Amino acid sequence: DQGVNCKNAINCYREILKVYDIDNSPIQHAATQNNLGVVYRSLSEVENQVENCKEAISSYEETLKVYNIDEFPLQYGSIQNNLGAAFRTLAEVENKLTNSRKAIDAYNEALKVRTLDEFPLYYAATQNNLGVAYRTLAEETDKAENSVNAIESYQNALQIYTLSNFPIQYASSQNNIGLAYRTLSEIEDKTGNCIKAIEAFEEALRVFIEKEYPDTYELVNANLEEIKMLASS
Repeated sequence: DQGVNCKNAINCYREILKVYDIDNSPIQHAATQNNLGVVYRSLSEVENQVENCKEAISSYEETLKVYNIDEFPLQYGSIQNNLGAAFRTLAEVENKLTNSRKAIDAYNEALKVRTLDEFPLYYAATQNNLGVAYRTLAEETDKAENSVNAIESYQNALQIYTLSNFPIQYASSQNNIGLAYRTLSEIEDKTGNCIKAIEAFEEALRVFIEKEYPDTYELVNANLEEIKMLASS
């Protein structure tokens, strides 16, 4: 009952905010607003995607009135990552160009805190998210440039998401790299980029084997077969 329970949670947080206002209880207010944003994002998965994503964005932006980068850097990075995710989800159904750019801006803000040296796992997660946002933007404008940016972001994530330590994330990133190279092959160096896409999909299938991950295997293998056909055409 995801929809029902999300709505119950939202009602609870709204009640809390009647007490925790930004002037008298700023920290509690910000924490509650962040929680509210998370629940609205969850609710957007099952109903009213546009409306609930916008509610999530509003909650995260309210949180950032308190969680600034100087006083609360870790929280700031987390909220910016959440904000990016909400804009990225919204881009799937509305104003893809504008919302993808807003997602990218938010992820880059998060990366001011979520650095490779200090927070490597957060860094990798945000870089992967950034890559997805660039791929979405590539569907609307500057296909080559944004595909290259997406590939660079995924490769940054692979500094942490290694095959030995994080096989699932590694394989997912490789699949994403393959998709970005496939897009890039549509407008430049078709043969070379198709080969790179094939290599990435095959690398993903080292983890997503049919016996253990049948659904994911089918998806990645379909990507592989499609790019092979494109390369030979």
